[in-house]
Amino acid sequence: MKAHFTTLLGVSLLLIGGLVPVQAGDDSFAIARDKSLAGKRVSGACLPFAQDLYSRLTKAGGEAHLVVFNWRSPAGDTGTHAIVVYRDKEGRFWAMDNLQTAPLWLAGSTPAAWAAFFAPRYDVEVKGHKTDPSLAGQYADRSRSTETAAVRTAGLLASN
Repeated sequence: MKAHFTTLLGVSLLLIGGLVPVQAGDDSFAIARDKSLAGKRVSGACLPFAQDLYSRLTKAGGEAHLVVFNWRSPAGDTGTHAIVVYRDKEGRFWAMDNLQTAPLWLAGSTPAAWAAFFAPRYDVEVKGHKTDPSLAGQYADRSRSTETAAVRTAGLLASN
């Protein structure tokens, strides 16, 4: 039944995927859709994916939340899932998991509300939540990334 949950979720998100806006200076959508993320499109690899995406978004200075929740289907099947929720330039929250092709807009502002909105046909219970409070209200911008700054500095030093 876990495959059924994953398939239904994937199909519904594919239908929504074309509605994701991309804004100049906001790299969160590109980061979230990066095909090189660990566990991308791999069934059962939601946690490695979420950890990698969370790391990339926060390194780019964006507010991100790694949310782990248990789910129960109406038929009684159970499982655990991990998603990453992040804020865009307009202040809206979006979620991404390892099986989606595009981020999903979310209602709410708490991990419990996000998990319930992400998996609307399931009973959910948040088991874990990680965030960096110093990034609250920020969107991901690779120009703010510590790694990007180090590469730029190295390039400037090499050219002098």
